[in-house]
Amino acid sequence: MNEREKATQEYIEKFGKKPKIIGIFWRDTEQLISNLRNAIKTGEEYDEYMMLSESERKKFDNGLLLF
Repeated sequence: MNEREKATQEYIEKFGKKPKIIGIFWRDTEQLISNLRNAIKTGEEYDEYMMLSESERKKFDNGLLLF
């Protein structure tokens, strides 16, 4: 099991579900792992979709914003 898988498993154990990952950090695995571990530490669920601005969410929903 690699570090990303470990962090994801720890997240699932904490929150009872998978984190919401849409690919913002697909090129920066270390940042993603750090973000997941920070979510576990703070108790705040991880949701990349909510990291987007409202206009970015609309573009993403329409398939116009890809990572």
